[in-house]
Amino acid sequence: MRLLARCPTASRHNEGFRSSFLSQQSHRALSTSPRSYAETFAQKSKDPPSPHPIDAHDIDRTTVLDRRSVRALAKAGLRPIGSRRRRAAIRDVPGIPFEQLPYQCFQEARKVLLDDRQEKVAQIELQRARIDRLKSTELPDGDHKAAQSKDTRLKNMQKNLEKLKVLADINDPMAKKRFEDGNGDMSRPIYRHLAEKRFRKQRQLILQQRVEQMDLIPDLLPRMQVTSDMTLSFGRRMVHPGAIVPSRMSTIPPRITIQPYDAGARLVTIVLVDPDVPNVTTDSFDSRCHFCAVNVRISPTDTIVHLGRISALGEAAKDSGRTIQADSPGNGQLILPWLPPFAQKGSPYHRLALFVLDQPREAPPLNTDEVNSWISGKASKRKAKQQKEGQNQETASHLQNLESRGASPHPDQPYRYTSNVFPPSKSSVSEDSPVANLERNASDAERPATASKPEPSDQHSMASRMHFTLRSLVTRFQLQPTSAFLFRTEWDEDMDTVMRKLQVGDGLTSNERVDVELKNRRFLAMPRRMTKREKAARYR
Repeated sequence: MRLLARCPTASRHNEGFRSSFLSQQSHRALSTSPRSYAETFAQKSKDPPSPHPIDAHDIDRTTVLDRRSVRALAKAGLRPIGSRRRRAAIRDVPGIPFEQLPYQCFQEARKVLLDDRQEKVAQIELQRARIDRLKSTELPDGDHKAAQSKDTRLKNMQKNLEKLKVLADINDPMAKKRFEDGNGDMSRPIYRHLAEKRFRKQRQLILQQRVEQMDLIPDLLPRMQVTSDMTLSFGRRMVHPGAIVPSRMSTIPPRITIQPYDAGARLVTIVLVDPDVPNVTTDSFDSRCHFCAVNVRISPTDTIVHLGRISALGEAAKDSGRTIQADSPGNGQLILPWLPPFAQKGSPYHRLALFVLDQPREAPPLNTDEVNSWISGKASKRKAKQQKEGQNQETASHLQNLESRGASPHPDQPYRYTSNVFPPSKSSVSEDSPVANLERNASDAERPATASKPEPSDQHSMASRMHFTLRSLVTRFQLQPTSAFLFRTEWDEDMDTVMRKLQVGDGLTSNERVDVELKNRRFLAMPRRMTKREKAARYR
């Protein structure tokens, strides 16, 4: 019995086609036995031989069209230059400048665009004359209302002037060509406009999503809108927003690129905060500042900031006695140097949030001594408050444990220690408290003698970094957050080496230790309430 290769009704009309069709097909009778290996192998279609791999560096990015070459460029981290239509036009007519391509419609459109640009240039000159005339207008002394109205009019006229500059070149194909080639001058409004348009299309959405998805808002700031692009790299490795960075790689200060899109230079404050420092005593998390620098000058053309080089520039400027202005070369004054991120074993990943805060343009640069004193005072007040709360909480828990027999020594702490060391939270109990007296009488001889190290008084100590509040910094110095970047760190094979190098656990911090592992608290199940039938069964 053979399979029907064609419907019998349809085959009656064309027997010749049926015979030729059946002769070209391979038939196999119905059978329960499997096919032989030779028959199965013969029916497999042989794939065409794979072509030779393409070297991305040999591809001309100005004329590439096929998808295989474009994929090879993407794997090498490169992109084709310009749109596909532009690359096809250059490939069809080689050796001719872009603005002289022999397309009649293209050249006629260029004439219309040139006429429109001449009109916009005339409007720009007229607007500039109006601005100069308004600036030369003299106002009577003491008329603050007229002065305020004049400033408002000047700001609106300047904004309209910048808009006209963008409209004059927005349709210029040569301007778009230079921007696509990466040769745009960011000092011109048209290239800043095109760059901002591309930033808002994709990059801004990614940065804003990381800020909101990782709960930096409202953990660190109540609200924020990312308006400037920022990238971060450790050495030659570019870090993606939200990526986990190995501890050994983050020991060196990174290089960041901040791209603002409005004209003029400005002074900014750069802060790196870790809001996920576990605090066993208070059953919560603290924040720690890993880097802080003020009066860092950036502009649309000056975007690269090396966090490891701000120290020398700031100290040199401070020693010379000069004041850093927004138009001065060499910038930045260091408040807290770079502290490599670290996470204790057993704790969840730590979020490292890097913020760029715009300083007021009308105000003078920030005073470093005032910022240092504010950070130290805030840290001391919050630390004292948390220590007082921790003492009250631990005193109540210890008294309750001493009254009950066989109870856990620390039932209300979210973590427990697995190594043979004393929890650092015991050091927060004062010597005059009843808990300390009871423990001293009970096991004074068994407890090892440990000498407490005094906290250093310099501003770069670990104690001055703890209990850092970004909200208060923004409110106190009237800063405006414009950009943010996020990366994460967690315990890895090199984290213990980094923590020992930083001398973590030597008395500067109260909770983090290299030889201590944090584990989640084990909750004991509550006894189930017995039913009436179960209670009756107990007495049978």
